[in-house]
Amino acid sequence: MVTLFETIIFGIIQGLTEWLPISSSGHFALVQQIMNIHVPVIFNISLHMGTLLSAIFFFKKDVVTVVKAIARLDFRSPGGRLAVNILVGGLPTAVIGLILHDVIDVLFNSLLVVGIGLAITGLFLYVSKTKKGKEELSPLHCVLIGLAQGIAIIPGLSRSGLTVSVGVLLGVEREKAFKYSFLLSIPTILGAALLDLDNIMLYQVDGTLLLVGLGISALLGYVCLKVLTKIFQKKDGFTMFAPYCWLLSFLVMMSVLVL
Repeated sequence: MVTLFETIIFGIIQGLTEWLPISSSGHFALVQQIMNIHVPVIFNISLHMGTLLSAIFFFKKDVVTVVKAIARLDFRSPGGRLAVNILVGGLPTAVIGLILHDVIDVLFNSLLVVGIGLAITGLFLYVSKTKKGKEELSPLHCVLIGLAQGIAIIPGLSRSGLTVSVGVLLGVEREKAFKYSFLLSIPTILGAALLDLDNIMLYQVDGTLLLVGLGISALLGYVCLKVLTKIFQKKDGFTMFAPYCWLLSFLVMMSVLVL
């Protein structure tokens, strides 16, 4: 059973790390091992629903535009083209997610995987600062960003860090890469939740705790998006998070050697 204290802790972790480019999955894996607890699937889904709501609310204008375009079957408007781009990027993500779905629990239990993933995330964040693109999103860009998002299911790899960095490195205009990355996450999180629905009855979790965790992650997720938007507008953007990823990677790798 998950306690109120654990609910608060995991709600804070989810809210702070889901959108910051420091890998929420990596932090989840680390904290679960430190606290010697396995978070139930239904609880994990509720935390992700919280940060999903924060993204939908933060990008509500774009979400509404996309939904209206789909409802009208108008794929030539800006909202329609964005909907197509999200679909194109979501397909490789879905394929990789299905392939890795059955081995993800094994990866979550490997500190070595987490440490390597964090180091790679830091590398992408650092290298992306050297690129200043002005290109519009193309189908190829969307596919490659979608592949990056799919691979980021591996703990230690940051979904936002990899997708935004890959977009920037491909030459996509920074603000467009940033927005596309987060809009792409919305159907991805929903799809992942649906994929795990068959496992939610395996655990008994207090409904009140689910709502507490969801509320905390939603609130902090929204705050992080506000802060992250301002950070990304600065010259170095996500690069400032690279040292943190490398430091945490070093500590994790050292713990692997010691233990």
